[in-house]
Amino acid sequence: MTKNKNRSNLQYFAQAWSAWAFLYFILFKSYCLYLVSNSFKIKLYNQYKLFEGGLIHELCRR
Repeated sequence: MTKNKNRSNLQYFAQAWSAWAFLYFILFKSYCLYLVSNSFKIKLYNQYKLFEGGLIHELCRR
C-alpha cells in the first residue's frame, strides 16, 4: 500500500510540475514575442520619423 501511495504522490507532483513548467514556457514565449514585436515597432517608427524628417527637409529646401 505504501508503494502505491508513494507512486500516486509522485505522479501528482510530476503532473503539477509539468503544468507549472508549461505555464512558464507559455509566459516566456509570450514575453519573447512581445519584445520582438516592440523592437520591430521601434524600428518602423524610427524609419517613419527619418522619412518624415527627410521629406519635410526636402520640401523646405524648395
